Amino acid sequence: MTDVSRRSLIGAGAAALAAGALGVGPPTVAHAADPSYTSAASLYRRSRFAALRGRGFAISAGGARFRVRLTGVADLPEEAAGSETSFRLTFTSRSPGPEQGTYALRRDGFAKTSVFLVPDAGRRTYTAVVHSA
Repeated sequence: MTDVSRRSLIGAGAAALAAGALGVGPPTVAHAADPSYTSAASLYRRSRFAALRGRGFAISAGGARFRVRLTGVADLPEEAAGSETSFRLTFTSRSPGPEQGTYALRRDGFAKTSVFLVPDAGRRTYTAVVHSA
């Protein structure tokens, strides 16, 4: 698993600024097919996801649907260990999936939850960061 460092995030931001200066547009970002994004704080609790580690989910946007498995629930750097409201989710896919974007995360018995997923270079591992008040 690849950890995302603050340095790599800052580097990505600098690359985006440089691309903008050169007239290169931002990456394509998919949005959930249902425009009513979820925002209820109760949907974004660590314990809700930790209980489903190892389980399969569907992510969907724009009519496309992909299968992923929740493989990790981890602490964020600089945040309290085990925080219920600040953590990182890792999902994996058997085959390359979609580009980064906002997706509806679903499974039976699980309320649809909007997440912004960032893939690795091979688009088989996805990271979502939850950091709510």
